[in-house]
Amino acid sequence: MRVLPRIISFQLWSLGGDFILVPPGITHESNQIVSQARIEIAGLEFLANLIVLKLGNDVDVILGMKWMVKHQCVIRCVPRSVEIRHLSGKSVTLYASQSQ
Repeated sequence: MRVLPRIISFQLWSLGGDFILVPPGITHESNQIVSQARIEIAGLEFLANLIVLKLGNDVDVILGMKWMVKHQCVIRCVPRSVEIRHLSGKSVTLYASQSQ
């Protein structure tokens, strides 16, 4: 069974100025954040602070390193999965779709 995360509630906030993200070779700007978005994954609810970026249709959410450390995430290249531990101690594993 494929598990799909979904954002179940959020409030969008505008920043006073632009936030600039500069990965190698490209620059993204944003002036909007989502504070304490409720994200449901396999029946478990997680909270995350999100920065709104216009990245196209391929990216839904980018979760930062601090969030991944807090949730003891384990990224596995094979079989292209991410294991996330909920604060309750339960874990869920997400798998990349075959087309990616």
